[in-house]
Amino acid sequence: MKTRIKIIGDSLASGMGTSGSVVTDELLARCNGQTFYRRSGGCGWAQLLKKEYPKLDIINCGCDGMTSTQALACLRELYSPSDDTVMLLLGANDRKEVSGMDRLYRNLTAIVTEIKRDGNLPVLLTPNPASRQNEARSDRLYHHCDVVKVVRSISLELGVPLIDIHSDILASGVDVESIMSGGDGNHPTDRMAALMYACVRRGLGL
Repeated sequence: MKTRIKIIGDSLASGMGTSGSVVTDELLARCNGQTFYRRSGGCGWAQLLKKEYPKLDIINCGCDGMTSTQALACLRELYSPSDDTVMLLLGANDRKEVSGMDRLYRNLTAIVTEIKRDGNLPVLLTPNPASRQNEARSDRLYHHCDVVKVVRSISLELGVPLIDIHSDILASGVDVESIMSGGDGNHPTDRMAALMYACVRRGLGL
């Protein structure tokens, strides 16, 4: 039987921003009148993982625009107790909300706790670095580094694995501005997605 890896997150998980990525009409979840559809194709880190490791049953439930509050509310639409490993990449959209980091802490803690209660393995991921221009937008009440702090703290407190994409990429010394050039500065370009994939692969021990 294949190991089943479920990916739950926002557009940084869905593959948005990479070449060839398109939204399908496959409904993933409904939350408070908002609908979330699956993305297909593209060169996102999750798509690269699925392509390179066909022996793994990888299901990407990344939802464009999803906050941690919405992820918690519709968790049972995205997650099943039959999932072996659940990779969680959330928080980028919480940056736009008042008290967003407090909400992220509470919601992500609840999600991790529920997955652990079912006997499955949650794995926390931090977001990719964004461009300076994107981080400076007026609707960014918080920044990716704030998300990283929250995710790290939950990993330590609940004793769950962390794949710190943000810190690993920054520590590598790459020119983030150059790698994110051509995109919107937030969603991974193909080059950024390749770096994220390398981090994920190491983190999973593949």
